[in-house]
Amino acid sequence: MNRNEAKKVLEEQLQRFGGGSYLELFSQAMAQRVETYEVLGESGVRYQVEVQFLWDRQPGGTIRVMGSIDDQRFSSLVPLTDCLLMGPPESDVQK
Repeated sequence: MNRNEAKKVLEEQLQRFGGGSYLELFSQAMAQRVETYEVLGESGVRYQVEVQFLWDRQPGGTIRVMGSIDDQRFSSLVPLTDCLLMGPPESDVQK
């Protein structure tokens, strides 16, 4: 797996969710939603991306959007991961 390309793809995918509001992510975290899909990298490699919406510490608090990516080969055993945090509107935790 080209780790530089995979990291770029994962950052782009997480920003899809980080660009929204806390309220948009709230229902995802309440449902503990997990999204899994494929993304085609610039090199032509198909990456599998998994995004989980979790409460960071407690329900109603900061939301952790956790992403992982692999090329569906050996890297699937140790995927590359990253996350972003979004706090409630009254907090200072943003992305």
